[in-house]
Amino acid sequence: MQTMERVDISEFMTDQFFADAKKGKVLGFKKDGVLKHYRIVRLNKVKKICEVVETALHDLQEADEIMKADLTLEDVLKEFEDITLTTTQDVIRVLTWIAPPGKKQELKREAIAKLFRGQNVQGFSTVDTLESYEEY
Repeated sequence: MQTMERVDISEFMTDQFFADAKKGKVLGFKKDGVLKHYRIVRLNKVKKICEVVETALHDLQEADEIMKADLTLEDVLKEFEDITLTTTQDVIRVLTWIAPPGKKQELKREAIAKLFRGQNVQGFSTVDTLESYEEY
């Protein structure tokens, strides 16, 4: 993982900024028509020190994709832990929550095996029939 370069912006900030600023707050600066965002990572209001790192802001869809990129089986189980899952629609719901069709199939298989135990009336477990779901 690449370390983000800290930038000291202390000399450019006002007394009012230091009164209002909080560590973790995101600031936006526009230069040459380009808006860049920086997160405060070090703040000392007494010594008037403020260091920031450049950060990217994402819309809800982008944030969801980023969070799901590192999705684990534990994350899926936690998401559905208090929900009774028994129907075909429930299977589809779990599959589409994890990833688009054709993506993360091993994780989908593991999650369905844990969340849908037992067999249907024909004697098949849900995990045995995953290929029949287009969401898989």
